[in-house]
Amino acid sequence: MAYNNTYGVKAVAYPVYLAMKAAVSPCVGMIASCQTTKAACLAAQTFCNAALVAPYLTSGLNVYDVRSKCEHPPMCYDFSYVEKFLRLESTLEKLHVSPKSAKWQSCNMEVHAGFSFDWMKNFQQLVPPMLEAGIRGLVYAGDADFIVNWMGCKAWTLDLPWSKHDEFLAAEDKEWTVDGKKAGRIRQVGPFTFQQVYEAGHMVPLDQPKNALALLKAFTLPDEHQLEVADEAEQQWIDTEAMIKDESIMSVM
Repeated sequence: MAYNNTYGVKAVAYPVYLAMKAAVSPCVGMIASCQTTKAACLAAQTFCNAALVAPYLTSGLNVYDVRSKCEHPPMCYDFSYVEKFLRLESTLEKLHVSPKSAKWQSCNMEVHAGFSFDWMKNFQQLVPPMLEAGIRGLVYAGDADFIVNWMGCKAWTLDLPWSKHDEFLAAEDKEWTVDGKKAGRIRQVGPFTFQQVYEAGHMVPLDQPKNALALLKAFTLPDEHQLEVADEAEQQWIDTEAMIKDESIMSVM
């Protein structure tokens, strides 16, 4: 994603990109060790982030959107207006939040650090039982997001071991639209859906509020709201599988 993405942004130089790809194998090995040995998790996080995330950070680009600079480190966005709103007494009252509770902040780094040992843990096994029970699952990602990018998200949905794995793998990506305008691509089998959102970074509702609302309504109220899906002949074909394969696990990082 740092070098190959749908926007043609080269966040790192080609030699750096090659070094990042070379780091994939040892990173994967350390992640595997983390699954059985807790002490290995912090080492995996440190190595993998240093090898596969740090090079991108040096570009000064927004980790949540490859199309823009990180103007307000470390979150890259100015959340001061959100913070002000969510600290208003009137807002707290409407949300039934006690005025004695901790003040809202966009990211508490102390709490964030407390999850350090979870970064490289695989929680994939929690998903199949829910799907088998008929609980619907939606994985969506903006196509400009680096840190939780669409290639990595799609890769794990394609690899997910569940009863309809083969059907999901063989399913076609279809273009979904909102008011006749292209909004992204969707792959759906039974209760499981993956959606790529065009022209959006990590903050999909911020970048594409109308399309995000359509996506959310279709997922939460499927009987009342359905996404517009383009006919196969109208779709612009993109070899996303080849792109994902080329990026390997770097897509997930």
